[in-house]
Amino acid sequence: VIVGSGGAGVSAALAARERTKGRIVILEKLGVTGGSTRFSCGYFNAVDPERQRAQGIEDSLERHIADTNASGRGRGDPELVRILCSEALDALHWVEGYGVKYEPFCSQIYGGLFPRSHLPKLSDPQASYIDVLLDACRSRGIEILTSSPVLSLVLNEDGSAAGVVWRDASGTRCTLRASRAVVLASGGFSANAELCRLHDPRLGDLDTTNPAGSTGEVMLAAREAGAYLTGCDWIECIPLHVHYARFAILVERCIFVDQQGRRFVREDDRRDILRDTILSLPSRFGFVIVDHDGFESNPPSFRRELHEGLERQEVYRAQTLEEMAQLLRLPVNNFVETVNRYNGFVRSGRDEDFGRGVESMIHEIRKPPFWACRASMSRHHTMGGVSIDARARVLDWDSKPVGRLYAAGEVAGGVHGASRLGGDRRRSRLRTHCRPGGRLGGAGMRRTDAQQGFSSAAADADVIVVGCGLAGLSAALAAAQRRARVVLFDSSSDLFATNDVADRLYFNAVDPERQGDLGITDSPELFYRQTLAA
Repeated sequence: VIVGSGGAGVSAALAARERTKGRIVILEKLGVTGGSTRFSCGYFNAVDPERQRAQGIEDSLERHIADTNASGRGRGDPELVRILCSEALDALHWVEGYGVKYEPFCSQIYGGLFPRSHLPKLSDPQASYIDVLLDACRSRGIEILTSSPVLSLVLNEDGSAAGVVWRDASGTRCTLRASRAVVLASGGFSANAELCRLHDPRLGDLDTTNPAGSTGEVMLAAREAGAYLTGCDWIECIPLHVHYARFAILVERCIFVDQQGRRFVREDDRRDILRDTILSLPSRFGFVIVDHDGFESNPPSFRRELHEGLERQEVYRAQTLEEMAQLLRLPVNNFVETVNRYNGFVRSGRDEDFGRGVESMIHEIRKPPFWACRASMSRHHTMGGVSIDARARVLDWDSKPVGRLYAAGEVAGGVHGASRLGGDRRRSRLRTHCRPGGRLGGAGMRRTDAQQGFSSAAADADVIVVGCGLAGLSAALAAAQRRARVVLFDSSSDLFATNDVADRLYFNAVDPERQGDLGITDSPELFYRQTLAA
């Protein structure tokens, strides 16, 4: 049983078909197949000597690994990162074996750090390469059930996965058992605004590039079944209106400017840096600028979307830089100077303002008409998900595999780290492989040995507090002040063997009396801003 019909799900299904003639079922939550893959550009990172050397590009596996680690700030699992990078070209050829075609060149895309991204080649500009893989599934007898959301996992007595509970198109709850494996490939949770807000409060009000089904229920169901979740605070954004998300995908073709008409960031930097920089602008948006050649580098379907955006006044086109500045309400002299200065950097091969790499600085912005789009962040990809090992087995809270439960794609966490390298894909082929405390003391506080379990005295307590550090004692004292009967449990044999005892307990607070005596001016607003910044 496979949950999700995006790139990871159909890849898992095809890989399973290569190994078994048994029944394979894909359950898709939405009424349309393809998951978030259908809405993506489809760029695929791989070190590819044949394509790259034809362009004069020298790449290596170690550089791909280094770029992936740099993008993820070293937070990705080293073994998973190596597998992701070392098997990328093999995975690309494997997908090509099922009929997907790629352009004969590589590009550097937004947040990709190096030109190793492969673009699918489609005869129908309205199609997606996922349709080729879906057709391959159907022709091999793989069942795909749409409008069939998974509600929970079914477990055997030993805790291994036995199947799923799902709702069919008629609304009936059904159980589907799996004799060999359950594969989670349900995508991330970028379309769940509240869950994203919980992990990063800055992002709750943003739009998302993901389909409506990317809301994380399957990830949470896996957690209920014992899976450990990792990295959920790390959420990737891209700096464009959701309808024009590909406008800046080819970083070699564009620059970003703020509302003063000035560049404000290294455009080929990591995606998390670009996100944080744009969100830190006073208006939380800038503009992305390309020329006619940059516009023409986009697929026909996307060029049509941009023309439609002109009518909605969400995309801008001008014959001169001066006219573009007026359309965007930017200081004309600043904007014209910025573009001309950047073009000079392209000619000299050196970005004196932000240090942009020469690989991404190969095209001047010179040929009219010029195009622009508002660069406001949209939630795009969630790094976090269920923890997996090198064989894509889902791990529990003790880092042990949950029997017969696997995960692939965006629902799997721990692969990319804090931010994803643009173009890196988690398509797994599933190879066989608080309240501050006061003084100590207070009515209702009672030390209890944790090894004795809940005593009869604790059984009728009003409040049970686990942990005798500052937070635990503060909670106990606050409850005791309300005349509650409180029992504290602590795993240590020494009641005071906590980190808080060894700590000098520095405590931040806006304190006019003490600070005023020292000539220090402070305010709650400053404290608040600094806390957010930290």
